[in-house]
Amino acid sequence: MNKRCIWITRSQPGAAKSANFWQSAGFETIVAPLINIAPPSVMPPLLPRNIDLIVTSQNALLSLVEFTDVRSWNIWAVGEVTAEMARNMGFNLTGVGGGSAASLLELIVEKNVSSETSFAYISGQNIRLDISQQLRKRGFQAERHIYYENSPVSQMPDIDLTKISHIGLYSPMAAQVLTSFAPKTSQISTISISKSTDAALGNLAFTQRLIAEKPQESAMLTALKA
Repeated sequence: MNKRCIWITRSQPGAAKSANFWQSAGFETIVAPLINIAPPSVMPPLLPRNIDLIVTSQNALLSLVEFTDVRSWNIWAVGEVTAEMARNMGFNLTGVGGGSAASLLELIVEKNVSSETSFAYISGQNIRLDISQQLRKRGFQAERHIYYENSPVSQMPDIDLTKISHIGLYSPMAAQVLTSFAPKTSQISTISISKSTDAALGNLAFTQRLIAEKPQESAMLTALKA
């Protein structure tokens, strides 16, 4: 293998940006998502303008702007990448978490937000932590609304694993899907965007399992160079 080649497992449109990032870093890229993204089967309700929005997914933001031109909501973003997207779209940023739903929940609670503040958690169909549910337990007014459906692909992508040197994993769900197919990966290294993503790989064998210190692609590349 003369040149490093990374399999980008995330869904579009983020996968295209990731391909550009890794190509700039000297990698050949293969885009083959492990998660399907589709519009919601049920139309989300019209959101009141006097609420704060909780966002843990760029796909949720992209879907939101397809439904409305309103940009006056205050946004609580899961991390810097999602926050940057929200800013570029014209939203107001109230708080930015540390890259996980749990860190964002902790931030909201620590900020001593008024119990009169209402929240709407816009998300995909499948999530690991329902922030709205946790906020309600703490006395907040919070609802969750599904803005896209995310589901595992039904079969292993048709790619030549012998050409792959690294697999870029961007979510625990993607890691779980990869593990479910049990591919021959002993000669491949993984680069996971978080510890929870790496943990979802279980005992599947790899040459090396690298983990970003922050949930950012730049940190994934730093982990590779370490």
